Amino acid sequence: MTPLLSIIIVSYNTKDITQKCLETIYTSLEKHLDFAVEIIVLDNASSDTSIEMLNDFKLQVESNMNIKFKIIESKENTGFSKGNNLAAGHATADTLLFLNSDTEVMGDAIF
Repeated sequence: MTPLLSIIIVSYNTKDITQKCLETIYTSLEKHLDFAVEIIVLDNASSDTSIEMLNDFKLQVESNMNIKFKIIESKENTGFSKGNNLAAGHATADTLLFLNSDTEVMGDAIF
């Protein structure tokens, strides 16, 4: 099923706040899983444990067939704007939602 929404997040050494962002996205989406969504996180060559956290989170959400989770690992810090453009190139939905990694989605804000 083609996603109706692609959520794009760029992360650079922000493991904890990115994890909180993803958790709040998932909490918001779990009530509305009647349509497909993809979450795309571009990691800008973080030196913390962001990649490990992202892989763990991916394992958690992959059990839900309506959420596709993509991790893009950049070999260099491309910066925020270029990172968003790179991630958008991997999106398959017509609608893109760009979120900062420190965003916390409240309730049904995505809908």
